[in-house]
Amino acid sequence: MATGILGIGASALLANQRALATVSHNIANATVAGYSRQSVEFEARSAQLRGGDFFGNGVDVANVRRHVDNFINEQIYADTASQGSLVTQQNYLVRVDNFLGSASTGLSAAFDQFFSSLQDMSLDPSSIPQREVVLQQAGALVERFNNFDQLVNGMERELNLQIEDQVSQVNSIASSLAQLNEKISISAGQGGGQAGSDLLDQRDRLYTELSALVPISTVAQSDGSTNVFMGKGQALVVGTNAYQLATQTNELDSSSLEVRYAGVATNTISDAITGGSLGGLLATRQAVLDPAVNQVGRLAVAVGQAMNGQHHLGMDLNGALGADLFSMGQPQIAGAATNPGVTTLAVAITDPAALTAADYRIDVDAGSIYQLTNLSDGSVTTLGAVPPGPATVPVTVDGMTIDLDPAAAVGDRFLLQPTRDLAGSLSLAISDPRQLAAAAPVVATTDINNVGSLDIAGLTMVDATNAAFSTTAGALTPPLLIEFTGPNSFDLYDNTAPGSPVLLEGGIVYTPGGEIFPTGGGLDFGYRAQLAGGAVNGDSLRIDYNGSGLGDNQNMLALIGQQEQGLLLNGTASYQEGYQQLVGEVGARTSRGAINLDAVGFTLEQAQFRQQSVSGVNLDEEAAKLLEFQQAYQAAAQTIRAADTLFQSLLQVI
Repeated sequence: MATGILGIGASALLANQRALATVSHNIANATVAGYSRQSVEFEARSAQLRGGDFFGNGVDVANVRRHVDNFINEQIYADTASQGSLVTQQNYLVRVDNFLGSASTGLSAAFDQFFSSLQDMSLDPSSIPQREVVLQQAGALVERFNNFDQLVNGMERELNLQIEDQVSQVNSIASSLAQLNEKISISAGQGGGQAGSDLLDQRDRLYTELSALVPISTVAQSDGSTNVFMGKGQALVVGTNAYQLATQTNELDSSSLEVRYAGVATNTISDAITGGSLGGLLATRQAVLDPAVNQVGRLAVAVGQAMNGQHHLGMDLNGALGADLFSMGQPQIAGAATNPGVTTLAVAITDPAALTAADYRIDVDAGSIYQLTNLSDGSVTTLGAVPPGPATVPVTVDGMTIDLDPAAAVGDRFLLQPTRDLAGSLSLAISDPRQLAAAAPVVATTDINNVGSLDIAGLTMVDATNAAFSTTAGALTPPLLIEFTGPNSFDLYDNTAPGSPVLLEGGIVYTPGGEIFPTGGGLDFGYRAQLAGGAVNGDSLRIDYNGSGLGDNQNMLALIGQQEQGLLLNGTASYQEGYQQLVGEVGARTSRGAINLDAVGFTLEQAQFRQQSVSGVNLDEEAAKLLEFQQAYQAAAQTIRAADTLFQSLLQVI
């Protein structure tokens, strides 16, 4: 190391030259995303003792400092992961919300138009054109259900493609980080423990890109490299090794993709990825799409079963009992391919009002007990032990009847989706307008010779599958004759052969003005009659098949009454109320999502602002430093010139 004025000047010249290079580097990279400002730190050389005094020896570059705050960076990674998840979920929420709430695609308007057409038909139940309108509106309602199912299925497929793409992106970034770790480790070794700033900037840029996909945490190593973990601590990059991810179909649901480590088929880690756009995709399926399509499916089965049940209680223009108005699929249940026992179970929906919008998992535990887990709230219901013998044992829970199979074995697992495909499978079961069952299939008439004030206040069908109804049009087995023996008693006759009725049971007591139930002697005819007024001895009425009731709208009025009945949510909500609740829930979630997205966006923006205040390049500041170091460089050059002048003067003297 040169000493004296010449050496001091040379050290200053070199130090300021490096400082100028660093400032120039900052200016050149001022617009490069992720670049961290650098600065040269000087330190004085050790003084030298001469003649009892210490004299300075110049200056050295002690360090090229990279201006970065790791705490702020960690906050940015966390906020970026949160934002990625929220943006992804919000995109799907908005689409579902727009579909459900729109008058042109939602169900609310379709329900109104369908029931309005029923109302119009009730005014002229024999009108074929009006019946055609009812079928058109019923078909339009079915189409709305089908369209929503298609929308969700399309989003499910789109979501799976995005999961595959983002897993590929995670793998690519992880590989790049592993390669950078190797370069940083070499750089740190060459730099005495300090890695190159530009390499570290590249690494941090990759961290930001990765955190947009999955939540990450980092742990610095002694060699300068950094281990990267994602989700809830799952290793992604360790030293120079990158652990690759892969996708596989869910073992119980072939329509869903899960994330796992490549080469480890049984170790899915989907539940551990709770942030980033990849976590948002996985959460969207569980929190947005599945509940929405399940709730619409629940509405579809409630509509289908209730309308079919009432339609069966009517009579069409052909004089036949009503058939199904709608048809639909069945609950979906799938067993794991690895089940040691049975691969499927039988499930039927018996009470749509008691259905939840959840999917379920059924497990056979170590005690050979069937356990039902609600996948929405995690609640567990014990269904019972695996039944002995060859017979299945039905168990009713949440509006479903599940057959417990004796062939089940410990470890069997099943996915039960009661309403998942019901909106998509809903269809119109009839196409002939004459088959709309508008009339009541039975009619009661009072004898014109009655003396009392007896009248029919109501005749209600309760069971069209009862043996009293023949499949042959116009037959009621038996037609009934009721002859009153007093104001509160009557005899019941089989009136198959009018003029010679056969006594079925006599002396039946009833409450005047109340309901009579022709069930004496164990008979049950599938309908109920309510009387008004009073009867006297000898008064009579007849109940027969309504073969000529073309203008009868009694069953049509009952179908219209379905609109206001509590057929959902344990009998507390009608069709419209249940649907509006769904629309309200999705709308509220969309609104909350927008608020949360704004909040995390603001937090991220503030963190990025703080980061720029530490790491960003201020061109005005750099311009000032450029002048400062330029002048210092020129001053150092003058020092060298002064040393040269002194040396030349000395030579001349000698």
